[in-house]
Amino acid sequence: MTIWSSEIKELETLYHSLKGKFPDLEKELIQLIETKDANVALLYSRKSLEVIITDVCERDLKRPRGTEPLKGIIDKLNREGKVPHNIIVSMQNLNSLSTFGTHPKDFEPRQVKPVLLDLTTVLEWYLKYMEDQELVIGKSGVVQEKRKEPGSLLRSKSKSAKRVIMVTSVLLVAAIIIVSLIVFNIIGVGKRARAGSIESIVILPFGNYTGTDTLDPYISGMHSSLINELGKIKGLRIISKVSSDSYKNSDKSIPQIAKELKVDAAIELGVLCFSDTICMQPRLMSGDHEERQLWVGDYREAKGNLFNLYNQIIRQIAGEVKISLTPKEKAMLAESRSIDREAIDAYLKGNSFAGDMSPESLLKARDYLNSAIDKDPDWAPLYAALARVWLPLGGFGIEPLEIAYSKAYENAKKAIELDPDLADAHYINAWLAATEEWNMEKAENEFIKALANNPNHTLSRMHYSWLLYALHRPEEAKVQADLAIKLDPMNPLMQCFYGVALCDGGDCASALAVLENVVTSDPNNWYANNIIESAAFLCGDLNRVFEAEKHILPLEEGIMNEIEKIYNNRGFHAALEEIMRHLEILAEKGYVTPIAMAWRYYVLNQDDKVMEWIEKAVEVRDADLWGLGTKFANFTRLYDNPRFIEVLKKMNLPLPKSD
Repeated sequence: MTIWSSEIKELETLYHSLKGKFPDLEKELIQLIETKDANVALLYSRKSLEVIITDVCERDLKRPRGTEPLKGIIDKLNREGKVPHNIIVSMQNLNSLSTFGTHPKDFEPRQVKPVLLDLTTVLEWYLKYMEDQELVIGKSGVVQEKRKEPGSLLRSKSKSAKRVIMVTSVLLVAAIIIVSLIVFNIIGVGKRARAGSIESIVILPFGNYTGTDTLDPYISGMHSSLINELGKIKGLRIISKVSSDSYKNSDKSIPQIAKELKVDAAIELGVLCFSDTICMQPRLMSGDHEERQLWVGDYREAKGNLFNLYNQIIRQIAGEVKISLTPKEKAMLAESRSIDREAIDAYLKGNSFAGDMSPESLLKARDYLNSAIDKDPDWAPLYAALARVWLPLGGFGIEPLEIAYSKAYENAKKAIELDPDLADAHYINAWLAATEEWNMEKAENEFIKALANNPNHTLSRMHYSWLLYALHRPEEAKVQADLAIKLDPMNPLMQCFYGVALCDGGDCASALAVLENVVTSDPNNWYANNIIESAAFLCGDLNRVFEAEKHILPLEEGIMNEIEKIYNNRGFHAALEEIMRHLEILAEKGYVTPIAMAWRYYVLNQDDKVMEWIEKAVEVRDADLWGLGTKFANFTRLYDNPRFIEVLKKMNLPLPKSD
């Protein structure tokens, strides 16, 4: 099976609908449908386009094409308004890419897909065009000839009344057949019959069909941006970028992907050109076993109008899937703003690097976003994106925490000043309110604002769940956590976050099952092993706690070997005491967080040490403190401890109940 087999199915359906009517076109299409060779597919796609363009030239430009290049004819048809603009774009794209099949140039087999999609679009238009050319119904109801048909497509017409009656009868029968085909979803129009049942979509990684691999980071940024923009629509569940990216270069079919992600449909989008102008071709595919094409579009737009173009695409998709837009959503999608082209480039590249989360990538993302702000200082998303980069720069110790959080505050504030409805900016405010200000009421309000503006904002949903668990509202918290993991089920980091939520809900066994899935593919995942350590302790599995410790501790190999000997000879607690002797030294240098020290002393039943380190965590405002009273933190023995109660009150957290 070729990677363009679903596109061939679409063409095969069209081929059967025109069979016996257009012999020249049939001859090229059958070669295309039967081949599995990429070069041959491109060659016969071009030949099919040549047949169509040659005929349209004779009909609308009133002259034979001769040897004039296709591009010249297409340009003339465009200038004279003979062909709709969207069809012109498909013709141009098809003409450009299909040349790879007729000349010995390098190309990627995946570039066949957009060629076939464009050919399908042009063919569907051409069949309708020919139908309009052939007959017109006058006011009297009499079938009349509209134009003379040239060349091989000429069909004689008798003017006798008998012939008129016969034609009318044929048309009536044909109409009945066409309606039947539509109703039973056999031909193209029927592909929309069940679109109204679509409530969830994955936007698959964009295809780079420009022929320039260095554009991949920009195109990845475009992918991220469309996910974010479409995610603002309340009636749709949109899969997040990391989960979508897990299917990059996958050989899985759309029905397989849809089943794994539990979505109703998928959007595939090919980028055909990226310079001052961006050319793209999105299509909406059903997620059922039939893999039906529900809609396809062709767009060519100035780069500075990229987000206006996204609004147009989103309006089209909402219409196709029968989603009722709210007045606020309609107003948002009607907005128009031109953005500096260089700012767009820097923003897209910055977004691409920010998703990697490595120190090098985060620093690059910061530089690109700062550059974008210099180019277009009034564009709010730049500041929100920069605020999101500053958070991990501080959290991972790449920059001093107080500087990083100050920069995050500053940029989130600026973003909201420019656009009060930016979900990313409200998320930053919520996170900082919970972890830095200990203003839990403000944190909840900011999470709610973020989700009101983007109900598919995964981090807001998951961390709102954590806040609700910290506030001892477990039923509400579980709803948010379950929604979050549905939005990003393939993301290892989100699976770790979900593990925390499951532990907060008292289900350590389910948390371990989720986390073991992460470390199966990435055994040294530091964060996953951290959560496994806590979940395993909650479940009473000390062997698993120690296994996780081996992947977490910043100790030299020789030291770890000695600790493992102690574990094997004297048991878990003796090994942990030796671990703490080494960690005390590292903690003085800031290599271990206070809350991590407190948790290990709790396991050793040294409660005075636990409180000593918790109070140090309060001094430095350890970002993990806001979950202090949850089941995940598991400091249950201290719930009646006056020092512990004082910390919770200071943080504006409710007092947990002792078991």
